[in-house]
Amino acid sequence: MKLRILLFSLLLIPNLILAQKPDQLTFFGIEYKPIFSSRFFTTGPQLGFEDSLSYSVTNYSGSSFGMVIRHNFYGKFSFETGINIITRNYSLELSEDTSNFFVQDTFKLVSYEIPLLGLVYVQSGERSFINAGGGLSVNFLPSELTSGKPELYQQLTRRNAWVSASLLAQLGFEYRTKESGIFYIGASYHLPFRALASSRAVRIKEGNQPRVSADLNGRFLTMSLRYFFGPSPEEKTASQL
Repeated sequence: MKLRILLFSLLLIPNLILAQKPDQLTFFGIEYKPIFSSRFFTTGPQLGFEDSLSYSVTNYSGSSFGMVIRHNFYGKFSFETGINIITRNYSLELSEDTSNFFVQDTFKLVSYEIPLLGLVYVQSGERSFINAGGGLSVNFLPSELTSGKPELYQQLTRRNAWVSASLLAQLGFEYRTKESGIFYIGASYHLPFRALASSRAVRIKEGNQPRVSADLNGRFLTMSLRYFFGPSPEEKTASQL
């Protein structure tokens, strides 16, 4: 249902643009972010140890897709918000020291995000700008998930809260064309205030069934690709004052 709402919102963008008044400074766009794993930014493996079990969970890839609403203020400042659907792909490794047991598997965690971001611009060319920004995002985890392999193990991802917050940092470059909209490329880093969820794995065997858990911190580094639909000439002039 929430995915349908997101898609419906994206379909409304062209109509909202046509309804704008010439003196408005609000832009509507779409955004795609591929997610990368990085040890330098502590987005690498999350480890857990308990009794004889060792557990490793790595956010190896993912993506974020959604819509962006930007309002430019007079000067070199703007405010952005929107809604994104974020898919994080995880790989796990579970092993037992007292036996030859070892298993690898994958699972995904889906969440939704509403960013609240402030940006400042430095003009680098006639129509090119470098920008830096920071802010917060509100994250929603709609459900928990289970995965596993029968007679080997079971994995349960349990959210720590239905709603959580993250710090956002962003750096990018954009080119504002005369008639074809605004093209943007940049990078952003998401840092949740607390772990989004906890992943618990249970070794399935006769007798005692050991279990181990590892936090999913939710941090990620991503490239940001955006396109803002073209404003009217009056808006372009006003936005660069």
